[in-house]
Amino acid sequence: MFRILCIFALWIGWFGHHSISGKSVAASTISMTDTTKSTDIMRGRKPFPLSVIKERLEKTGAGNYDYSLVNENNYIDTKHKIPIVCKTCGLKFEQTPQAHLHGDGCPDCRGKKISDALKGKVNIFRRQTKCYGVGICDIPFSTYSSDKVQRAYGLWSGIIARSCNDSVKDKHKTYKDCSVCSEWLLFSNFLKWFNDPTNGYKEGYSVDKDILVKGNKVYSPDTCCFVPREINSLLTKSNATRGVYPIGVSKRGKRFSARSNFYGKTKKLGMFDTPEEAFQAYKQAKETYIKDIATQYYKDGKITKKVYDALMRYEVEITD
Repeated sequence: MFRILCIFALWIGWFGHHSISGKSVAASTISMTDTTKSTDIMRGRKPFPLSVIKERLEKTGAGNYDYSLVNENNYIDTKHKIPIVCKTCGLKFEQTPQAHLHGDGCPDCRGKKISDALKGKVNIFRRQTKCYGVGICDIPFSTYSSDKVQRAYGLWSGIIARSCNDSVKDKHKTYKDCSVCSEWLLFSNFLKWFNDPTNGYKEGYSVDKDILVKGNKVYSPDTCCFVPREINSLLTKSNATRGVYPIGVSKRGKRFSARSNFYGKTKKLGMFDTPEEAFQAYKQAKETYIKDIATQYYKDGKITKKVYDALMRYEVEITD
């Protein structure tokens, strides 16, 4: 509300004039940009002066970058991109001062460093703090990145959290006995697996630990795979909500009902005299549905051969 009142007052010509850079300007000549900047200044959000931000950039860049193209015309604040030239490879690129000051640099050189790190040519520890006290990010990387490495880091840190963070385990009981192999405590090792096309990563996919090996609790390159969320939720057991009866079974009066979700809709499978009979109906229907989904997704190129094979041999058990 304060911002709206300030803008309104400036536009109608508060006291008839507006002060910009020490000059008296008629209200009719004030641009929306000037108005916004003035309001930001009144609220204490004035950006760093150009001289200050260039000094900070020079200190952070350590002589590796040329900031001579940054001027009053293209510098707005730390969240708007500015032109930077890499002295190492000569690439001219645009980047926000905020990202640059937090470690992002030349995209070409950064890509080469990551490649060299993965090939074992260099061993650079970009981060000093460990992920949840155990995971080590051992390649040049910044949380301000927006490339594929950023997505890999998000998946990796999630695995470390589910495996090693007590508060996450307490909140989500399904992760109580989960762990991660020692190999994946290094981010670079996970990134190699992430980039291997045989593991099937696509944007938006989840890391699954118990499709290839049913009941598995260890996150490792041999037991994990990438699957779309629809596949990941296909085998959800819902232990906390289904009660004392087998999966897919509920009691209705003196008899037992079997039902399951197929293509987003709940389907009733019949009424039975015993929970075991109801479960058998659920088991048969669920396994057929899993095979149908696996065949469809594999045909469309959405899952790998090893995920397809695992789903085709998947068996629903009464202890699930």
